[in-house]
Amino acid sequence: MLVLYDGWQNDTCRTDLVCVGHPDVALGDVRWGLCGVTELVAFAPGFAPSVLTDCPHRSDGTQCDGAEPLKMESPVEVSVAVWVVAPGDSLDEETTVASHELEHANGAFQRSGAGIVLTYDVTGVSAQDKAKVDAIGNGCGQAAAMREHTDVYHRGAINVYYVKTLDHVTLDIGGSCWPNRDVVYAARDAKRPALLAHEIGHSLGLVTPDLKDGHIDQLPEYGDSAGRPEFRDNLMNSRVETVENVWLGQIYRIHFDTLSWFYSPVPSDRRWRECQDSASSASPCPPLTLRPQGWP
Repeated sequence: MLVLYDGWQNDTCRTDLVCVGHPDVALGDVRWGLCGVTELVAFAPGFAPSVLTDCPHRSDGTQCDGAEPLKMESPVEVSVAVWVVAPGDSLDEETTVASHELEHANGAFQRSGAGIVLTYDVTGVSAQDKAKVDAIGNGCGQAAAMREHTDVYHRGAINVYYVKTLDHVTLDIGGSCWPNRDVVYAARDAKRPALLAHEIGHSLGLVTPDLKDGHIDQLPEYGDSAGRPEFRDNLMNSRVETVENVWLGQIYRIHFDTLSWFYSPVPSDRRWRECQDSASSASPCPPLTLRPQGWP
């Protein structure tokens, strides 16, 4: 487990700093309320990031002493509806491939301690079913109108459309149709098992405008680091082949950024942040690049 908390360090309030406490951190060493708007978030593999809400005061008004137990939340479900357009003689084969990509995505998020679990169904759409094929189309130009076609669109889910040919004006082998964050297109023949996980990352808010859709390739520090595993195998590397890590700053934004698919303007207990000013900013969110050594 580790925790993120505000920038109280060496008796100084640092508004540009997010502190990281590793597994041996004692909550009594953490400060609350000294740097303005603050929060403490605990991360642990197998759980969703959990905000500590009962400090600095207990319900009886007395001060916390740092010994209070943390209640970790269960991983958050991400509902994914996958639609595979293929000829009838290959429909079963293509839906099986899509299911394998979903399994890879689920495993990648779990290994990285992302605090989410994909629940999904895969539906085959025959290429001969013209009405459905026309509704799906071949790219994000259809995304806004898709909600009218409930036979090929599920509300409350991230909808993924595997098609033979993409609109290459806007898409290469796949893409999340921002701002329609619940619609994704992917090329059936892409043969990249990480593609679906990567595009779901976009849908979950990793679309920082100054990073050209959230790709870490655009980070100034990327450069000669491209061959290092933490960059090469990161969820948001635009060329990722196999996802082996999701940085902690990315996990934070998946769960708390207003651009995430999880976000709803309906009032809730969840604490939301507008994280999009800068990838490297430590305010109001941990930097996108935050990746403590040894996590998870």
